[in-house]
This record gives sequence, structure tokens and C-alpha cells, in this order.
Amino acid sequence: MNFEGAITTRIQQTNQLSWGEFYPENGLLKKAGVSTAHDFAENMGIDFLSLPPGKAGGGDLFGRMVARSNALKKPSFPVNSMEELEQYALPNLDVVTLDKLGSREENKDNLLLLEGPIQLLSSIMPFDLFMMSLARDKNLMEKAVKSYFDWLLLIVKKAIDKGISGVVLGDDIAGTSGLMMSPRILEAMYFPFLQDFIGRCELPVIVHSDGDVRMVIPSYIEAGAAGLQSIEREAGMHIEELVKTYPNFLFWGGISREAFTGDLALLREEASLLRKLRHQGAFVVAGSCTGILDEMMEIENLRALRAMIND
Repeated sequence: MNFEGAITTRIQQTNQLSWGEFYPENGLLKKAGVSTAHDFAENMGIDFLSLPPGKAGGGDLFGRMVARSNALKKPSFPVNSMEELEQYALPNLDVVTLDKLGSREENKDNLLLLEGPIQLLSSIMPFDLFMMSLARDKNLMEKAVKSYFDWLLLIVKKAIDKGISGVVLGDDIAGTSGLMMSPRILEAMYFPFLQDFIGRCELPVIVHSDGDVRMVIPSYIEAGAAGLQSIEREAGMHIEELVKTYPNFLFWGGISREAFTGDLALLREEASLLRKLRHQGAFVVAGSCTGILDEMMEIENLRALRAMIND
């Protein structure tokens, strides 16, 4: 599904640059003196948010925990072997809440933020086990990816009633030096299932990955993704080059974390480039590369971006 027409009239009908983020963490809400993500967005002038589901009663939906030992945080994994992965059960839909999404009116421009299967599988088990299993337990991993995508579709159906206009699927498959796994593995065990998910999803889907994913942008497009969020320049993701190569694909991001934590000159430079590209007709949206806004970011810098966009 084409992403145009799904977010704001600013993207659809004008050359005005829009600004989207995932969501502000609680520490940043407190710093800004507001209580909800919707209030924060209105206060900062953010055009749309991407908000995740939660768990009834609190805690992590997937059973991930951080245990304290010797004053160091150590993860506690719900899966520690392939046998345990076979027995692992995804949460019952009854415990999945969409309270963060707010009302239909509040969500008319907002998106649903979902963890992708790579993000999930690499976090419910030790990372070395995850990486080894991609090669050694191909059939089981493919089954897990498919089952998870099927489960995500049920969450999307629940969220449609909340009035959301799209989905963001977060799967960090790369670092600054390139993909974290071979393209061959991704083409066999990820992209076919992503394509099936997008084909059955009733909303446009934007994918998120940190790092350098230039090698697989054609695969994202072939799978039906409407756009890509993050766009880290330090990873070689130069947005002015990407929009020339893929003019009909949405590129969302391009604002470095450092630009929000204190470097106003960098913020001005990055905002100016995005504004210029949008005025030239490029399909871009401003946003932090990280997506999630944390309490280390400066309120003044966040407000400054809105002013820079409007210049």
C-alpha cells in the first residue's frame, strides 16, 4: 500500500516538511512538564507519533526482564535453547493493551509501533544463540518468524479501531558498518515473511532499522514497505543520495541524536537539508534517527526543530 495519503495533508499535498517521532520516554515527559505523549507532541509541534502496545498490569509483553546482580544489569531471557523456543508462547491478546494510542481523534495521524521478528527473537534469547540458530535451526527460526508475523496482524486489527493511519515495524538488522547478518539469510528467512505480512496488513507499513541498510532497500521495496525510518548519516545513509535513487520511497529520520542532546549547529544543518529536499519534492519526513526520545535530549533543541522546519 502506498504510504501517501496515510499520514498528514502536509505530506500529501504540500512541500512543507513534516516531523514525526516514535514516542517520548517518561523522563522526557517529566522534563517537559506534561503527562502524555500526545500532550508532548502538541507542545513540541510534532506532527505524528508512533506508539507501541503495552501489557495489562505493566511489565514486558514477552517476558524479558533485567536482573540486578553485583550492581550490574544482566538480562534474564525467557528462551535459552531451541527446545525452549519451540515451547515459547506469544502473549494472549487479552493482555495486550493499546491504551497509549489514545482516542480516534488523537490518532488520526499516528502510527502503531511494533517490534519486528528479528528484534523480538534476538531479545528473548542470548544474542549468540540467536545468531547461531539462524544457520543451524533454519526451519525452526522460519516457523518462529511466521508465527510472530501472524500474531502481529492480530494486534494491527485491534489497533485499526483506534484510528491509526499506519504501522512501523522495528527490526534493527544493521550497524554503522553494514548488515549484522548475511543478505542470503535475510532473503531466505525474513523478507518473504515480511512481504506476506505487508500484503495482509490493512495499513501502510514503514520499516525501521538503525545502521547501513542500503544493500537491502530494494528488498524492502519489493516486500511492499512504504518507507524506512532512521537514516543515520554516520552509517553512510546520506538522505540526499537515497531520495535520488528511490524517489517514491519515504525516508523518515535524518536528525542525529547529538543534534537533540546539545549541538544546535548540527541540528540546524540537518534540518536545513531535510527542508530543502522536501521543498524540492523529495518524499522525506524529519525525525530523530533513534525514533524514541529520551530524557537526555534538550527541550530547547526539540522546540528549535519545529521553528527550523517552519522557517
